[in-house]
Amino acid sequence: MHIGEIGVVDPCFCCIRVRKRQKRGDIGCVSSGLKDDRFRINRYQSATMSGEGRRGLFAIGAKEFPVSDCDHGKGVRGHEKVSVDCDTHNIRSIGHDKNSSIADVSCAKMHTMEKWDDLKFVLAIAKAGNITKAARGLKVTHSTVSRRLASLEAELGTRLFERIPEGFLPTVAGQEALNVAGRVEREMLALDTSITAQDAELEGPLRITAPQLMFQVQLADIMKAFAEKHPRIQMEMIAANEILSLHRREADVAVRVTNRPDEALFGRLATRQKRTYYISRDHARQLGDSLAANPSNAEIGCLVFKWASQSVPKRILARFPNAYVSVMADDMIAAHAAARAGLGIVNMPCFLGDPDPDLMRVPGLEPEHYLDIWLLTHPELKNVARIRTFMRFAADAFAKKSHFYAGSS
Repeated sequence: MHIGEIGVVDPCFCCIRVRKRQKRGDIGCVSSGLKDDRFRINRYQSATMSGEGRRGLFAIGAKEFPVSDCDHGKGVRGHEKVSVDCDTHNIRSIGHDKNSSIADVSCAKMHTMEKWDDLKFVLAIAKAGNITKAARGLKVTHSTVSRRLASLEAELGTRLFERIPEGFLPTVAGQEALNVAGRVEREMLALDTSITAQDAELEGPLRITAPQLMFQVQLADIMKAFAEKHPRIQMEMIAANEILSLHRREADVAVRVTNRPDEALFGRLATRQKRTYYISRDHARQLGDSLAANPSNAEIGCLVFKWASQSVPKRILARFPNAYVSVMADDMIAAHAAARAGLGIVNMPCFLGDPDPDLMRVPGLEPEHYLDIWLLTHPELKNVARIRTFMRFAADAFAKKSHFYAGSS
């Protein structure tokens, strides 16, 4: 009788529930290592590893042989050594080297909605970096996310995340779960997109995402007018400064302020826009003649944005050599409030500064081109009736007020 050894590498992290349904043996194709033949281990032979089967890649040297199917009860990670009787083709013993580890993984019908619901929580935590943000994205409570994660980790018998001061860092097992979750998510999104694209009726949900400021300035009015014409379309406003993913179907239509829209998306240019520097009228009166007639002597504060250079722009220093950074901001609405309060001059879109009676343009600084405004959707959704109709309607509405965004009104 000849005994060979094969090492199991890579866990099966396909499914993550239902551990104690029935005893299962090892299944799939493995190699004895002593010759090139392969043999199939009967699914119902004597169970090993506490009655749970194994799956992964059985490897000898540079060769790796997959153990088939997703019908098993335990995934083995690391380098588990398995002794095989090459005469009878039976597994004789199982041992672990010091680096091996085992992840309890269910295999019962992984690709069900119940399993995907579990994986969604893991995926959300990984993307957000912490439970609070994950809960916000999933629209559930903090305790719900925490409880689901704890339950899942207890069921698997392994941690999916390391808790570190900076947030949640996926473990090796967690990363494997995320790899599977990502694949399942892409498949489900593709199915959802395909089904939605068949909708030719002017009814149903329509999710629109845009920066908060766009809703405030014009987009809410556009949506109101559209709703009056198409009352069977249920619109949802998703006000977010962070960019939501149209590829992941987090929204149907996105209004984005950019000069480089995602080339993988279908888009319409809504309008171009300009920006310039504004100052509160009260602050301008305090500065007196130095603001316009003698700018080289003006002691003037300038607001800067955190995402840009945190020093006074060269354009400002060229006109106001004594300018200094008065405050930093990370949001345009906050910057607008700072300008109104007299905290300094602020560079902002003309559509925001011009209509404000408490603000005036800084003399000597002409408007310059700013980021364009785009309407975007997933290319597979561009012919969905409600999405196509809204994008045309909104583009026309923006175009009618293009002078407003260009600062020429």
